[in-house]
Amino acid sequence: MLEFLTDLGPEARERPDPTMKGSMVAAAAVLAMVGLLAIAIDSNDSETNFVGIGLGLLALAAGHGALVALPANVRPAGVALIALGTATTVGFAFDNLDSAALPLFLLAAAYGIQWALGPARGASVLLTLGLLSTWAFMLDIAAGDGSSSGPLSFGDVSAPDSAFTNGDETVSYLSLILGIILLLGTRLLDGRGFHGTATSAVIVGDIAFVVGVFGVVAVFDDDALGSIIVIVAGLVLAFVGAGGERRFTTWLGGIGFLIGLLALLTTAVNLDEATQFGIAAVVVGAGIVLGVAFLAPPATAEPITAEPPAAAAAPTSAVAAPAVSEELPASPPVAEETEQGWHPDPAGRHGLRWHDGTAWTNHVADNGETSTDEGV
Repeated sequence: MLEFLTDLGPEARERPDPTMKGSMVAAAAVLAMVGLLAIAIDSNDSETNFVGIGLGLLALAAGHGALVALPANVRPAGVALIALGTATTVGFAFDNLDSAALPLFLLAAAYGIQWALGPARGASVLLTLGLLSTWAFMLDIAAGDGSSSGPLSFGDVSAPDSAFTNGDETVSYLSLILGIILLLGTRLLDGRGFHGTATSAVIVGDIAFVVGVFGVVAVFDDDALGSIIVIVAGLVLAFVGAGGERRFTTWLGGIGFLIGLLALLTTAVNLDEATQFGIAAVVVGAGIVLGVAFLAPPATAEPITAEPPAAAAAPTSAVAAPAVSEELPASPPVAEETEQGWHPDPAGRHGLRWHDGTAWTNHVADNGETSTDEGV
């Protein structure tokens, strides 16, 4: 699996840095797709589906063609056309079905295939959409009436008619299970250095986990138990987010932890007595702060990396920076095995990166010009 992710290219390992050009070309591609949809909708009712399918396929072809023939700085536009073209094609092709199961299954498969193969391989947007489609497909199947009828049949075997296979509880439990799986996957991927792939997992994982947690809390008629579940969920999110240096997930976990604490206090303390509630909140809050301050091990100070000496500046025009191999190592070279100096960038974002003899620094070089990599 790790070898497959490595073969996907730099986007599987690193989160792409946002750029103004990228956002502009992606917005322009979306505008063009909106125009195509307007053409399809304005066509004759009997021809709308055929026109929509054709325009969706046209957008798909344009997106893949842009990735192959146009410069890399317009890649966001190509990916946007592929994402919207896939949804448009499947949507118009199966808009008359009574169930959304088959379209969702095909969307998940189409996004997954295009993420793994072809010119768009490794695009985190496609993986994110594929995971969202998979989640929706699971819920549509499990929340049905238990029969085998519909566009996606699993034979004559029907699921038992129970609360778990019908209604809102299905959404809650399945969302919670999927969220936990994706968050565990995020933690593992971040630990292996595949931050780009982990970003797709954590986006869908955060949403599914939060939906599942609050859905499960609503199932139980116990305010105290529900509060404890929210507290634990907040700790899980903070743990996953901090491990991969993901600010949103970490702060989302902190917010969930706060909500759970407030809910637990309101069940244990009479809210009519504001002073009593205030004292309890102060005691709990101060206790947690002091516990972290005195019981948790102190953070280890990061070693200060030495600046590259002026004499060892980036290679001049006479010695061009070596090209970066498309197959990146599973992890940066061990520090003890790397001498001080310029070496091929293990992250794959630049031609060369300075190693001070102890660790990789943020000083990089491309074609004889030095700069600082802000993504480090």
